[in-house]
Amino acid sequence: MSRAARRFRYNGARKDSHMIRRMLLLAIGAVVVVSSVWLSAQGGAAKNFTAQDFVDIQQLYAKYNWSLDAGDAEAYARPSHPTAPSTTTSATTRS
Repeated sequence: MSRAARRFRYNGARKDSHMIRRMLLLAIGAVVVVSSVWLSAQGGAAKNFTAQDFVDIQQLYAKYNWSLDAGDAEAYARPSHPTAPSTTTSATTRS
């Protein structure tokens, strides 16, 4: 029997049981991770959005899309809230 044939031949039920055990542990681990992420997302403080919140979000999207379509990069990068930090830097302040 050639070296490649010995390397890839079937190794019996023992390896099958190890593979089944590994797949079962992987499935259990995936269920634990997904359920913990879901529970942590559900346990957070839920905020009830008002109609004004939805209007503000839609206007922000509209502003971004309008400036992007117009090719105005400065308006796109400008913060939407007056207390937000500025994201633009001038060429003279770069080091």
